[in-house]
Amino acid sequence: MQVHKLLLSLTLFSYCLLPALALAEAGEKFTQQGYSFDVSADQMGSEILVRGMISGGESCKKLIATIHLQDENSHRTSVKVIVNDYGSRERFSLRKPVNAVRTSRWTVSNVSIHKFH
Repeated sequence: MQVHKLLLSLTLFSYCLLPALALAEAGEKFTQQGYSFDVSADQMGSEILVRGMISGGESCKKLIATIHLQDENSHRTSVKVIVNDYGSRERFSLRKPVNAVRTSRWTVSNVSIHKFH
């Protein structure tokens, strides 16, 4: 019985946690106006999961980053990350509904930012 529990635990780990760790490491890197972005975007069913980190740049009252995405079938969309009281580092995770044909990988085509002091 203990062997079955161990095998079940290892199976769950390999199917659930390892893909999440791989996605976290697969981010694309961009620099815009002194801010560094490390972003990954993957489609999960009818939603795109966009997550990453903003670091560097100057502190501001509000930082708005528009992340432009494109899939392998040339479908395009964008998401906005809004950070109030930005310091020097911020993690984000967003979900966006999408009507595009299922694809597993979206790439970041551009990042634009607006900051308010």
